[in-house]
Amino acid sequence: MICHICKNDFSDSVYPHHVERCEELEQQEKAPKTPEKMKLPELKDYAEKHGIDLGEASKKEEVLAVVLAATQKAGEQDAGRDSKVPDAPETTTPDTD
Repeated sequence: MICHICKNDFSDSVYPHHVERCEELEQQEKAPKTPEKMKLPELKDYAEKHGIDLGEASKKEEVLAVVLAATQKAGEQDAGRDSKVPDAPETTTPDTD
């Protein structure tokens, strides 16, 4: 049987197990990469898309450190925000008796 993903031919007994594994690999490839797994050009693109100023960083280790610091800082800022809208203060109307 031929795998619909990788197009390789497998015996009937191996095919179901292969397809499961091939589908897992396909899902992993589609999942977004973490900065730690990105190559330098990908890190630079990521930084540009997310508005991260790399400053003088040019080596992968330097760029990665800047990106991780920026994403950590952004995560801390997001965690500090309360998604609830505070209740409006009560207003009183003066008595006109």
